[in-house]
Amino acid sequence: QQKAIQVPQADLEPHIALQLFLPLTQTNKAFSDWTLEQLRDLSAVMPVLSFHRGYHLCRRGEAALWFGVIVSGKALASIDQVEVARLEVGDIMGYMTALGVEGSDFRSVDIVALSAGYIAVMTFETCQALLRTRPILAMKLSKMLFSKALDVTFFNYFAKQRNPQTITAESEYGLKTILQLLSSSPAMKECFKHFDKRELTVLATTARVIDFQPGQRIVRAG
Repeated sequence: QQKAIQVPQADLEPHIALQLFLPLTQTNKAFSDWTLEQLRDLSAVMPVLSFHRGYHLCRRGEAALWFGVIVSGKALASIDQVEVARLEVGDIMGYMTALGVEGSDFRSVDIVALSAGYIAVMTFETCQALLRTRPILAMKLSKMLFSKALDVTFFNYFAKQRNPQTITAESEYGLKTILQLLSSSPAMKECFKHFDKRELTVLATTARVIDFQPGQRIVRAG
């Protein structure tokens, strides 16, 4: 019996893998804000594996050791041989586990390739290590995974797509002030206990603080 992917080993050299990542910036919103340099860094640390039609990318019940992005080809997700979803280029596997969602340590579905293709994969151990070695890249990956989880949760709850547009602006606040504002939330303060000083600095550097006034619309339905 064919074994599903466990510890990924690259089938493509990074400079070739980069060519598969590049089109995603135009076709997939998860990668729309990635720069060429960031994608080059990603292709150096995120192995790309080939698969053939009928290959099991993962099996239901096995330990979830990695997350992946399909960069070529298609796959089918099923539970007890009942189709629950189809995956195409840009779709992400394992995002719930990457975010530490309770009960996601084991695969919840079987995913079988419908065609030949490639999938970029990263172990959660490697992703964790990136927080110290390449923190900006780690934050980009975290943002991508969180956005995917939010999209799925929103769709499941409201049965419609989430509007991905957000207002962005350069923050006028310093790092210390941003951290103080974030720490005013008990939930965020508890979360910060798991961050070291460098990781907090990266978070505060990438965060944007926008002022609003009483009565001002923050979000609009739809």
